[in-house]
Amino acid sequence: MHPVSICHLKKSFADKIVFNDINLTIDEGEFLTLLGPSGCGKSTLLRSLAGLTSIDSGEIYIGDQPITHMPVQKRGIGMVFQSYALFPNLNVFDNIAFGLKLQGLDSQTIRTQVQEILELVELTDFQNQFPKELSGGQQQRVALARSLVVRPKVLLLDEPLSALDARIRKHLREQIRAIQQELKLTTIFVTHDQEEALTLSDRIALMHQGEIIQCDAPEQLYLDPINQFAASFMGQYNLLDPQQASQLTGQNYPGVVAIRPESIYFEESGRTYPDHFTTPLKASVLNHQLLGSVIRYQVNCHQTQLTVDLLNRRAERLYAPGTYVNLRIDCSTIRALKA
Repeated sequence: MHPVSICHLKKSFADKIVFNDINLTIDEGEFLTLLGPSGCGKSTLLRSLAGLTSIDSGEIYIGDQPITHMPVQKRGIGMVFQSYALFPNLNVFDNIAFGLKLQGLDSQTIRTQVQEILELVELTDFQNQFPKELSGGQQQRVALARSLVVRPKVLLLDEPLSALDARIRKHLREQIRAIQQELKLTTIFVTHDQEEALTLSDRIALMHQGEIIQCDAPEQLYLDPINQFAASFMGQYNLLDPQQASQLTGQNYPGVVAIRPESIYFEESGRTYPDHFTTPLKASVLNHQLLGSVIRYQVNCHQTQLTVDLLNRRAERLYAPGTYVNLRIDCSTIRALKA
């Protein structure tokens, strides 16, 4: 277990600044995700930590040890890439054992440690197979095992699940999180997938144009976004200007506000609504999307288009386009945003 400190880190390519004055501390045993759109600098930041990309200025520490100018192989960092990067001519056992052999360990120690990791990633029965004989999810578990077996101080994961299909991706991210918690391994994960970040992380550092916009626990980041970018990136927030918000809620706001789609309700007959809900607002249904357990409606209310998420309880709850409904908005969940 080792904390990571990033202090005033700066990186440019030619005249383009990738990130500038990045400061971040990752606690011992923490799972931190760098989240953001393509081109925001998250993968370059991860590669800088690994020593695969040089930095212009700033310092990186693991514990009390500065590693900024340390060679890659001496940093004590394990890294898993999107492209599994396995040796095609080596079987699973030898792929995993490769780093241990470089350390000069004896064959019995290598066998013991590899077997332990194979059990951890549930690949014991596949140790004699070659990468081409494995599925994508299995290959990624081999890559993960190869990084874990050398017992790194810090584990870096660069979008390791993005090439996998949804079912395997969900299973593997649960497995990664379980292994990380079991080993209490300080882990930094890069993704552009909000659901993945919310599911896996102890904290999320949301990046935009080379800056960390907000760094918080997943619940805090989702429920209380700091600005318009955070709100728009983290979900289907309804972003309303002060005039629109005032018209719907009867309250005054100094700037743009964010309303979560699950904080807007279709009024149900016989249900009592608390005082912090709006009075009924007449709206018309524009369309809907079935998202499994959630039905997402687009509605028009007082010339403002809103997104409303309702639980999919039964088929007869579906409202056809053109249907008029009364909305109720939970005003206690409305967030005023910075620009």
